[in-house]
Amino acid sequence: MGVSGELARNRKLMIRSVITLLFLSFAFAGYSQWSNNSPIPKNAFYLEGKSGNGTVGVGYFSANYDRRFGARSIPCVRLGFGVDFDAPVFGIPTSIAWLTNPKGKHHFEGGVGITHRIELFEGNTYYDPFSMITLMYRYHSKSGFLLRTGINYYGYSWVIFYPTQINLAVSLGYTF
Repeated sequence: MGVSGELARNRKLMIRSVITLLFLSFAFAGYSQWSNNSPIPKNAFYLEGKSGNGTVGVGYFSANYDRRFGARSIPCVRLGFGVDFDAPVFGIPTSIAWLTNPKGKHHFEGGVGITHRIELFEGNTYYDPFSMITLMYRYHSKSGFLLRTGINYYGYSWVIFYPTQINLAVSLGYTF
């Protein structure tokens, strides 16, 4: 199989994965209407700052919204938007994560997702999806304050175990 055949196969896989992720996000969002026995609010908005080279994770900051669903608010979906300050590049991080300790303030968050990196260069648009694994400590206060800190591991174009980059991340936000 030539390079163009491999690129076409990867592009089809990427499109299928994105469609599946979006379908699961919307399908499971319907469960959010169930009664909530958890003190964790269902919605969160936060700004995330990260270390390292901004080209993989797209910039050093992103604005994110996540929504927990299910009776215990353990799984959540995330959608964000980041801009690279040094280049005409932006990204859309999407992920599904799971939280531990649904009745407490302190949580471990583990998730998988895709950062959709879009670069505008010399009149052309380039799309590079990066696989993402998040391992975070997460704190929710009763007043709505949210703190997340941990690592984001980025793999390149669907090869999760290809060691592209590990970034430290800190997020501050509000839950409601």
